[in-house]
Amino acid sequence: MTPEAGRAWVARARGDNRTLDRELAAQEAAAAVRAPKLEDVLSHNHSRPETPAPTE
Repeated sequence: MTPEAGRAWVARARGDNRTLDRELAAQEAAAAVRAPKLEDVLSHNHSRPETPAPTE
């Protein structure tokens, strides 16, 4: 799930209609500039951000 889709999903789950409306408006504005692709909706990534090794 992309961050944008995640924000909309969390807003729906919380019942936060204002945040959901803002997020959907932002997504619609972005889609008006450039047609969305599948990669814009879905992301599949199991990697974690690199963390430095502990120093002793």
